[in-house]
Amino acid sequence: MRRFLGILVFVVFAGISVNSWASSGGIPIIKEEEPKKSQPQPKLQPQAKPKTKAVAPTISKEELAALRKRSALIAKKKEVLNNTEWDIEMFPLSGKGKSLKDVIVFAENKVSAKSLEDRGFLPTNYTLSITEEGKLIWETMQSKDDEIVFFRGEISPGLESMSGVVSFQKLEGSQDYSFRSTAKKKTSLR
Repeated sequence: MRRFLGILVFVVFAGISVNSWASSGGIPIIKEEEPKKSQPQPKLQPQAKPKTKAVAPTISKEELAALRKRSALIAKKKEVLNNTEWDIEMFPLSGKGKSLKDVIVFAENKVSAKSLEDRGFLPTNYTLSITEEGKLIWETMQSKDDEIVFFRGEISPGLESMSGVVSFQKLEGSQDYSFRSTAKKKTSLR
């Protein structure tokens, strides 16, 4: 046993590695490693970065014209939507609980809900898009302290009615509602 331990110590200190055990009797097959030759490492020189310009995606004149037309239409619809108030009725998506009434206000390219303003929420920016059918889709998020409110509304092409969803996210959980407009009026600047 001592002799085996002595050989093992010699193998480790002599730089000889044990590759595998032979299948008969567990005797190690010993292979001598070749000494590693140290080669001088080349010095790395900082290389200049090749100067390339970012390539923008190619867009046809027709596509560009269509995008400009769509952007102009969205800007026009946003202008028409400005200074409007929408009385809404909200219904819990759970089906439990009472409906709530509120007023959504579009003014100065921002949106707010009167009940949220009363609780300290500030009016926020919103995104506006137009579907192929001409419906306006608006979305926003408002936050205050540990509460976040998400709105997504859909307005008819002629701006006569609105429906959508609102989600109140709190630490204790969330409350989700669907809503629909009951009245709309044009207002003066706030």
